[in-house]
Amino acid sequence: MRRRIILTLCAVTGLFAAGCPKGNDHYKAARKAEDLQDYDTALQYYQKALASDPQNADYRIKYNQIRFEAGAYHIKKGQDLREKGDLQGAAAEFQRAATIDSSSAVAVQEFRATVDQMSDLARKQDEAARSQPSGRSRPCLCAARA
Repeated sequence: MRRRIILTLCAVTGLFAAGCPKGNDHYKAARKAEDLQDYDTALQYYQKALASDPQNADYRIKYNQIRFEAGAYHIKKGQDLREKGDLQGAAAEFQRAATIDSSSAVAVQEFRATVDQMSDLARKQDEAARSQPSGRSRPCLCAARA
């Protein structure tokens, strides 16, 4: 009788463990990262959970949702950097947003606008450098011959 109970408990435990989703640990870690608003880490964990169980609809939904949120986060971060004058940092953030969420037209648009601003700024700096005479005077080569 005792053997039968132990065998039944082992069988039930085995069935319970087999029924658990494979990516459950990754999913839990992703949820924690998402709660902390660490969208890049959450995206990585959701991606791992989905890779371990591609048929799981919950994993797929959360992965797509966090992709959107992570993209929006990087767009906002890029806009903040651009307002502070860090055009290169802003362009990198917009590019990261476009990589994360390739369907984001906003990320591509913001990236192009930032690159255009960088080009305009470089052109203005070149024009300003050309219009100002340098403080150095060139030696006259004519005097050296005399």
